[in-house]
Amino acid sequence: MVIGEAESLIADLARDIEQGTAAPVYQAAERPKMSASPLPDLSLIKMHRYSTMAVQYSRGCPFNCEFL
Repeated sequence: MVIGEAESLIADLARDIEQGTAAPVYQAAERPKMSASPLPDLSLIKMHRYSTMAVQYSRGCPFNCEFL
């Protein structure tokens, strides 16, 4: 189980899975900054197929929301 955002955990998780030593839980210490997210490659999108587009300006809920 990965708790939190995976940017800071994915390298350790992948290594542990490859070595067969994966832990049951990996938890991020903090939320990564938006600058840590790569920009999308908009050239891959066929824009004529969409009437609207989303703009990401934050990551998740800043109030420790539970989405069940």
